[in-house]
Amino acid sequence: MKRNIELLTFFFLLLSLVGAGILLKSQTLAGGKAGKKTVSTSKPAAVGGHEDFTDMMNGIHFDFCCSLEALVIDPLGRKLGYDPIKKKRYDEIPRSGYGGPVRGSTPTEALNPPKEIEIVAAINGDYIIKVTGTKNGKYGIGVSTHNTARQSFDKLLAKDIPILPNIVHVYSVHYDSANLSATTVSGGFDGGGQRPKDVNKFLTYANPSDSQTDLPSGTTAFPLMIFYGNNAITSTFKASLNGVDVTSLFNPNPGSHETVNINLVSGRNVLSLSTDGNLPSRIATDTDRLVFIVK
Repeated sequence: MKRNIELLTFFFLLLSLVGAGILLKSQTLAGGKAGKKTVSTSKPAAVGGHEDFTDMMNGIHFDFCCSLEALVIDPLGRKLGYDPIKKKRYDEIPRSGYGGPVRGSTPTEALNPPKEIEIVAAINGDYIIKVTGTKNGKYGIGVSTHNTARQSFDKLLAKDIPILPNIVHVYSVHYDSANLSATTVSGGFDGGGQRPKDVNKFLTYANPSDSQTDLPSGTTAFPLMIFYGNNAITSTFKASLNGVDVTSLFNPNPGSHETVNINLVSGRNVLSLSTDGNLPSRIATDTDRLVFIVK
């Protein structure tokens, strides 16, 4: 899903909303060159009396393709997007929007249209991305961040991830307007249980999204989507399934992620995972216990 995203038209729309004129051209998204930093040649303009609207140039743009609906939760807990399970649309983040198909979609994409989320005047912090499958297929996620210094940074968050109807994958994206290259992605579920909470970031998960997952009869495997934190000491990583060591199934590296198929049996399956990691003043251990119930 490689293309340029033109934000110029979007910001002209803001003229009618806030009486401000902002010109910014941003380039990004799924299938593009990850980690590319660009500087716009246009200059920001803030008009409308004595008010300053340049903070609106702090923003995040997500592209999603395909076979899904998406929901974003910002650091203040405000929601934007659509939950197809609850059949509910959220529009709680001011001056921002969710929709599709995206501009420039191909005829093939029009049959299974991509979606996009635009967040204007983004605040710094962690954004939770919930992706819900609408049909059997694969999806990708791209993100572009930009700031008042007219800088932008593009990153491919996910590519060719299998998903089924009503299955939810959860990601966390960190946004820092002062350091766009620090845009990071991790699993939206951290397993919980450890103190301080930073210890929980050594191992995170996009799938599952809770400590217990109920699966239909006949399920024989689960695609575990695991993220290893930048501060994880992955040489200490261990994993066991129903008491049997399965560490060899994993290829842990700091700052990386992977999908590992976990074989399951009927009834209760317990996957235990752990790794040490570095805190500012000491080494701590993140231990997670994930339960899979095959009915």
